[in-house]
Amino acid sequence: METKNKTDISQSMKLKSNKNLEVTLDPSYAGHNIKTAYKNKKNNKLFQGLLIKPYLGKLIKLIYAHTWKYPRTLAVRFELLYPKEYSKMPTNEHITQFFKSLNYRIDKQQETKRKAGKRIHQTDVNYCWVKEQDSSKNPHYHVLLLLNKDSYQGLGLYSDPDSLKGLMRQSWGAALGLSFEETKGIVSSSASKYDKSVKPLHYVNRNSKDFDGQLDDLIFRSSYLCKVKSKNFLQNRSRNFGCSLF
Repeated sequence: METKNKTDISQSMKLKSNKNLEVTLDPSYAGHNIKTAYKNKKNNKLFQGLLIKPYLGKLIKLIYAHTWKYPRTLAVRFELLYPKEYSKMPTNEHITQFFKSLNYRIDKQQETKRKAGKRIHQTDVNYCWVKEQDSSKNPHYHVLLLLNKDSYQGLGLYSDPDSLKGLMRQSWGAALGLSFEETKGIVSSSASKYDKSVKPLHYVNRNSKDFDGQLDDLIFRSSYLCKVKSKNFLQNRSRNFGCSLF
């Protein structure tokens, strides 16, 4: 295979910076469409972007496992950023602490509702994350979060600490040692700046006639996490991908 981008791949379609990882330009994987074509943000032209196959495999298996367990799934795609003037060293321990804190806060919120006599629906907190860094001083994380939709219907108000979005802000703040107010703007789950039709929320209903379409759309949109672009495989040899166990 010929390629102009010799820094990214070898002729065997393996990353030169990490030869254990196979990559693909195919528009489908495991029977689902995947996002290997992107629009250039500057000139709006399409270009192809390589996706990492092992990441894709784990991502799709996680989505399968979660949607099989829960008839209704809420999926949220969002970013976790560091403050511009963050003085400590960024580390993957922060993303680990984020999910520990989010699990704790969701469990605590569920227990509080149960004690108040309210009906609750248990949920696993499943996720995939990738670490990326372009020209910015610090890396950032793209995250896919999967919950039982009977537990959480949506993100809720950004300013409400007890909403799902508020729990996410509290958890990122706890991981970085920041107050709730200091997390403003660094937990981002808004629609795409470049395509307003691309929303951060996905709903998958296993009993819906459109289940296959909902599942396909979630996998297509989430496959963006698996792109090669913006991932640094050489710096500190730290991980660029993680997901919950299933």
